[in-house]
Amino acid sequence: KKTACARGHAEFSIPEGKHHITLYLPNLMMTTLYNVELHGATMLEPVKKARKFYFLGDSITQGYDAIYPSMSYVNRVARVMNAEVLNQAIGSEIFDEHILDADLPYAPELVVIAYGTNDFIKCENHEQFIGNAEAFFLRAREVFPEAQIAYISPIWRGETEKDNSPVGEFFTLAKELGALAEACRLFHIDGQKLVPHLSAFYSDLTLHPNDMGFSFYAENFVRAICEF
Repeated sequence: KKTACARGHAEFSIPEGKHHITLYLPNLMMTTLYNVELHGATMLEPVKKARKFYFLGDSITQGYDAIYPSMSYVNRVARVMNAEVLNQAIGSEIFDEHILDADLPYAPELVVIAYGTNDFIKCENHEQFIGNAEAFFLRAREVFPEAQIAYISPIWRGETEKDNSPVGEFFTLAKELGALAEACRLFHIDGQKLVPHLSAFYSDLTLHPNDMGFSFYAENFVRAICEF
């Protein structure tokens, strides 16, 4: 099976002196850096960050529907908190303990977990919903014994027609997930307090924050995590 591949070329110059350059890659497509050429006396020096964060979640954490990758809540948090970030969120993902990699060559001081919205739709019953979440929380504790672990319970969503789900009522389940995370010794960040409960802050009016919604998400996340 062949995959289409498009190559682009970018060239830019900067004034003399030392500069901090940040390159944001797309959230929703794979990008490969083939070649970098430095002209003249140009040199690269890695930027040292104060913290190391690791994010796991669904499309919201992946950055879906941010117009620019730099505007997603994860990247906003990274800038504000001067953090190196590994973001392995995947759109449509649910709680699945098997994705936790004990051999991950990355040692974060903070692990952020943000699942639950898709589980509400995909799980067949309440027992499966809670069982998957509990297994994930406990496994995360095993895989990252030295890290602080925070769980963001589901943010507001405007879809109420799915409240007859066999799993249960959405907003009640969001609170239940938060309580479960606390019982598993995770720091719970209440997602219902992150983004205003208004469709204007969501690109699809119901689920995925737009750039304005992500600004609230990041600001309130930073405020909450500073209390951790």
